[in-house]
Amino acid sequence: ASIVVHATFNRLTLVNNSALSGGAIFCWSAILNLYHSTLAQNEASNIEWSGGGLASHYVSRPNIISSLFYNNIPNSIHNGYPQTPVLVAYSLVQEQWAGSGNLTNVDPLFCDPDSGDYSLAENSPCVGTGEDGANMGAFDIGCDAIILNISDELVPITYTLHQNYPNPFNPVTTLRYDLPENAMINITIYDMLGRQVKTLMDQKQDAGYRSVIWDATNDYGKPVSAGVYLYQIQAGKH
Repeated sequence: ASIVVHATFNRLTLVNNSALSGGAIFCWSAILNLYHSTLAQNEASNIEWSGGGLASHYVSRPNIISSLFYNNIPNSIHNGYPQTPVLVAYSLVQEQWAGSGNLTNVDPLFCDPDSGDYSLAENSPCVGTGEDGANMGAFDIGCDAIILNISDELVPITYTLHQNYPNPFNPVTTLRYDLPENAMINITIYDMLGRQVKTLMDQKQDAGYRSVIWDATNDYGKPVSAGVYLYQIQAGKH
């Protein structure tokens, strides 16, 4: 249920769609302007072309502002033509994406997504963090603050960094780590010469079992060369 577009959308909602590439939106030689939109729970089944929320191919120029990508499989956005970047700003995405004001890998606190209500809770991190202080996504505040209770058995005891999977990989791999307490998290990819390739995350996260996806691109959205890469996770003072 994907769409091929050459248009401007404002307050667009696309949820529970699936396709081989671009579960919600597939761009091919298209200009797309996406403002204040919500793309959630969409899936792309072709792992090489991916883009659960959006896939951009062949001279497409997506421009995404104040929008919300959440729980899309296997990732939010796939850029299959790095010569023309996907521009993302003041938006929530699942993976680190170069651009101003973006939030990464946080729960937007929808009011009741199981019932189709994608408005924001009063304490959503997307409230007031869009461009010019607006809210991210297609909907404004629709319910009181949501308090998330994490039971003790679901909180790890120690900081743990797990082996990425798959490894070797092409084109995406998942990095898993355990946080026994709330902490500021920085995840950085380096090449074998010690040069920084990509910052996957640089923000505060709550305690729990966490993961982040790397799609083998650098901070500019361009694919990296085949080879061996290292990743470092800093959690608070650890």
